[in-house]
Amino acid sequence: MIFFADDNLIGNKKLLKQDLLPALIEWRSKNIYAPTFATQLTVNLADDPELMKILLEAGFRHILISIESLQTDSLEQMKKKQNTKRNLLENIKLLQSKGFIVIGTFIVGLDNYKEEIFPNLAGFIQESGLILVVVNVLKAPPGTVLYERMKKENRLVDTLEFNEDRTNIIPVMDKKILHNGYKMVLRNIYNPENALQRILTYYSNLNTDGVKNSIKRKVTLRDFFIFIGIIFKLEIVFSKRNYFWQLILWTIKNKRNYLDLSILFSLLMFQYHNLFNAFLNNEKKELIFTRNNSTLNS
Repeated sequence: MIFFADDNLIGNKKLLKQDLLPALIEWRSKNIYAPTFATQLTVNLADDPELMKILLEAGFRHILISIESLQTDSLEQMKKKQNTKRNLLENIKLLQSKGFIVIGTFIVGLDNYKEEIFPNLAGFIQESGLILVVVNVLKAPPGTVLYERMKKENRLVDTLEFNEDRTNIIPVMDKKILHNGYKMVLRNIYNPENALQRILTYYSNLNTDGVKNSIKRKVTLRDFFIFIGIIFKLEIVFSKRNYFWQLILWTIKNKRNYLDLSILFSLLMFQYHNLFNAFLNNEKKELIFTRNNSTLNS
């Protein structure tokens, strides 16, 4: 996979449609084992059927979309108006149905968040069929407008860590409520059983019959040994291996052409399981704030 590191690849649709994507399609037509592409873009891709089709023909499959919040006022505050006045759930499912693997990012800990946001967020992620999900606690990197505002409000702590469960901001929400709510979201999305159900939801939405330049891979001996190593790790090391086998057997029966993708998703289940265990281990020492922040008042 090759990642196009652009904050919003579809920001200039005219240039994309007339220049980059036609060139990639021409190149792919001459290279049947060309790699797949990934990028970052905005959810309003769902409004442009022509662009979706060309992106798929050019080889784009993984698309990272910053959904961030389910609250309109929070989205407007973050200047993400393209996420408002639309049904985000339907948009995600439409993109999945075309053949995209949507990577969804979300933020918790915004000033106007209430306690009910946590179960709402967990429910949205589960219903959407999003498999690759990143949920961050709000951070204020130096040089940003948010950093300057937090500095003026005397709400910054000294250290900024980019771990998802870290923040350098003193939140408006009680820090224990924020921590427990965040843990509830992680428990739901990282749970292998829930992850399996999201994978099956994704497959139920998937339909790539209209794509001419399908992704092809030349299987090598090295791939075989990698596959053996993966099977060993998931069968021997993964305590929740039953979900791995459920997915593999279901894929062989229903979506055999996507077996390699199901193996990738199985590794994600394994990784999510380990990430949540790591979060629980860190929880014994501290809440979700930076390590020099344990004495802050709620």
